[in-house]
Amino acid sequence: RVNLNERAETPSAAKHWLKSLSSLFNYAINQGLIAENPCHGVKPPKETNEPHKAWTDDLVNQYRHHHPIGTEARVLFDILAETGLRISDARTLGRQHLRGDQLEVRQQKTGRVVYIHASQTLLKSLASMPPNRMIYCAKQGGQPYSDKSIGQRFRHMCQQAGIPDGYTAHGLRHRRGVMLAEAGATEMEIQAALGHAGPNEARIYVQQASSRKLAIKSAQRLKNG
Repeated sequence: RVNLNERAETPSAAKHWLKSLSSLFNYAINQGLIAENPCHGVKPPKETNEPHKAWTDDLVNQYRHHHPIGTEARVLFDILAETGLRISDARTLGRQHLRGDQLEVRQQKTGRVVYIHASQTLLKSLASMPPNRMIYCAKQGGQPYSDKSIGQRFRHMCQQAGIPDGYTAHGLRHRRGVMLAEAGATEMEIQAALGHAGPNEARIYVQQASSRKLAIKSAQRLKNG
């Protein structure tokens, strides 16, 4: 049987991985190399519709207080928090992507190119990395971490900073989307900034930002009433 336990936290990726593996085994059957497909009957982890926990300002400050400028933990966090990139793209981000104060990144998942304005916070963090390192978050030999290992490293970094379970790299992407919406960005603008294939995810951020604004307004009415 195929073991999907290590991919349980990313059910969508697990589903695609299982599908690709099953196709490989089917090819092996056609070539007479094996008798049956071991993927048959194996179910990937169930996908949930629960939204990712968006990091609060307090948690962001807590993480940054624990991991100072100049550490790998800090530069990875700042890349995720200040760009909204998926961790699969953050792990390969390097000096070749930075032009002045602009980042140009081709997304691994969609193949779309996203253009991101690099904040002063991010630029300061990137500049703290060794000048001979092409990729900002890299192994000692300069090679990028795998998707699996960078995810594990980030979880460990969060644990070191005392961040509660459930706050993930994707939660920082969610936070970025909501912040853009609260700043008045349209669905199209958010879609372009985060590289979504369609408007549905961007619409979630806009709706959440609108709900928050309405809640604040209603509370003010009670206070003033």
